[in-house]
Amino acid sequence: MIYREIESKDIQDLFEVRLSTDENQVTSEYLAEIGITPRSIAEGLAGPLKGWLCEASGKVVGFSLGNRETGEMMVVAVLPEYEKKGIGKKLMELIQNWFWSCGHDEIWLLATPDPKLRASGFYKTLGWKEAGASDAGDQILKLCRTKF
Repeated sequence: MIYREIESKDIQDLFEVRLSTDENQVTSEYLAEIGITPRSIAEGLAGPLKGWLCEASGKVVGFSLGNRETGEMMVVAVLPEYEKKGIGKKLMELIQNWFWSCGHDEIWLLATPDPKLRASGFYKTLGWKEAGASDAGDQILKLCRTKF
């Protein structure tokens, strides 16, 4: 497995991974409705967005993406056949470390509150804590930087 920063040339692969997830499935139409398009991601990567991906045999199998300005961990997605191999955890670690290096002491994300989905439990095992709900009903989770 190779982990590296996302580049503009990777954007189509990111969409393929995100649209292939088993849980919290979305369509390209839905993503476009909420403003997530290849163009918006390209523009974001030239600005406040940064992320990492995981490749296996030259194929993108997972990625994470965050916003430096807001401290939002926007997405982590892994192809179903590559789940439970530590990829999501490593991608979260990479983006969290980036946030800390940008000076954030607290970061946040939105997760579905549906207990049938694994996402919320995954984040909580990594130390994320519940911090309320969004207007749309998503669970807000926060992670505070541990200072030694």
